[in-house]
Amino acid sequence: MSARAVPTKSSAVSADDLRQLHQAYNLRNPDEIVPFLGKHPDLVPMLIEGRRQVDHYFAEGVPVSLSLDTDPEEGDQGLYAWILTGMPVEESHERLYRMWHEWWYEQTPSLPWLLFFAAL
Repeated sequence: MSARAVPTKSSAVSADDLRQLHQAYNLRNPDEIVPFLGKHPDLVPMLIEGRRQVDHYFAEGVPVSLSLDTDPEEGDQGLYAWILTGMPVEESHERLYRMWHEWWYEQTPSLPWLLFFAAL
């Protein structure tokens, strides 16, 4: 997990939510992620639940790195949760596929395409 201090300035994201996110994810660029979440606070509960789902489908405590990246073709920003499985590629992709179809697919109709899970 990241050793950085938890940012507390966000009008839409509580300090408790930020603490939970810092415990659940290694935030690669928190100075960009926190303001992004302030603009899209509906992503916070999905990230918190997403961590539980990663633990269920992969392994409890598997490292997950969260980054805010820009699509080079479209220019759109999105959060990417990189699940660092250490598993063979085929197995990690199978688990990600199951997570997608058994959980994430049900969540996406109500969310914009701003959050992505990927397994490495």
